[in-house]
Amino acid sequence: MYGVDRLVTGDPVRSLPSDVPAHLHNGRPAAAFIADCPIDAAQKARLLTLYTDTRDVLAGKSPAEKERLLSTTSYRAYLQGYYGLDERSLAMFDGRTLDLFASKSEAVSALLAWGCEYPGFQGLGLQMPKAGILEGDPYIYHFPDGNASLARLFVREMIPGVAAGRSMDDIVSARFLISGNKIRIINGRKRFSEKCHIRRYLTLKVIVEDLRTLHSLVHGKA
Repeated sequence: MYGVDRLVTGDPVRSLPSDVPAHLHNGRPAAAFIADCPIDAAQKARLLTLYTDTRDVLAGKSPAEKERLLSTTSYRAYLQGYYGLDERSLAMFDGRTLDLFASKSEAVSALLAWGCEYPGFQGLGLQMPKAGILEGDPYIYHFPDGNASLARLFVREMIPGVAAGRSMDDIVSARFLISGNKIRIINGRKRFSEKCHIRRYLTLKVIVEDLRTLHSLVHGKA
């Protein structure tokens, strides 16, 4: 009734970017990998097509037209529309985009998925600028507190003097001065200052631990 939770290892596709070297990927053949997935036979056949078929599902379109379509289509919609995946099969790809894009596949364009070498694009004949998105660049830029440091960077930029430093390296250990600060927001061509006590908007704990700080700051909610 509630489906099956199962850990299936050995994904055949080494999605990029990755901090795992190619020789340590340990991917299995697509057929073996898909055989262990807890989905019905019809969906397994569609998944195998997704991973292995080299037909051009966008045949008749120019490369520019293909890229335009991919840029305006989510990866989820692409998988559903061109490969016929159902909800259970689509769920397998929801987590694939979270690490890099912090969004499920419904919020990531098919063009970005193609650049990351996700399955489903091998027959399109598009020329990739280099071997996968960010391939060759060190995939090491991770904040130890997750992405909460992004909120800290925004706050430090918006409130002069609230914390020392100017780089993404020193933001991790920067101490924030809470009391007595005012917020200045620049919005397009309209610049305005809103005088308020910083405690109305955030606390140090929120700055450090939660990206929702940015949402609260922008919308004026504590």
